[in-house]
Amino acid sequence: LLNAAAVFAVGFFMRPVGGWLLGRYADKHGRRAALSASVLLMCGGSLMIALTPSYATIGVAAPILLVLARLLQGISVGGEYGALDLPGTTVVDIGAHIGSFSILAALKGARRVLAFEAWAENYELLVMNCRSLPTVECHHAAVWRSDLDDAVLTWSQAANPQNTGGGTVVECASIGGEPISGEKRCAVRAIPFDDIVDRVGTIDVLKIDAEGSEFPILLTSRKLDRVG
Repeated sequence: LLNAAAVFAVGFFMRPVGGWLLGRYADKHGRRAALSASVLLMCGGSLMIALTPSYATIGVAAPILLVLARLLQGISVGGEYGALDLPGTTVVDIGAHIGSFSILAALKGARRVLAFEAWAENYELLVMNCRSLPTVECHHAAVWRSDLDDAVLTWSQAANPQNTGGGTVVECASIGGEPISGEKRCAVRAIPFDDIVDRVGTIDVLKIDAEGSEFPILLTSRKLDRVG
């Protein structure tokens, strides 16, 4: 167990290195290029973890590949945070959870941060964590598709109890006559994504972590040209 934890811990030690490497890259090639490189590194590391055979199949090469994958992911996260410079920008954080990204955006100089969280318990923590940051606006709502008005969704807790605070929103209370799984469920107000765009004018940075709601949000929007 300790060996497994150590493999994933090495990624944290590479974050300062990633911040330095990709920070220098951003200075030469721009923030967009640095963030794109960061995303590619994270995808590459995640793909390596997914495709690495077991120890029984390839022996000691398996943990070596996992360590390399975690090193790539650590560099990616360090570069993403280090290259993130947001002075005077408007940021929309969909699926804000307890506010980690919103806080980072505010500390990096964002002029306005709109944070949306669907689950009431997460929202309370979000408000508490961001109360000292006047640029962060917290909203208890689920951002949803733009071709529906006044929708009320059902928020359902993640089936895995270890995924604390995790969950998803759906348009119905049951599927095929069976209640939606999850010990905790509640109705949550929905806001069409395009209404948010109209409210802020232009979104400079959009972050979506909405457990599958990304697709209806983006595919039904008619105002993505005002994002980024």
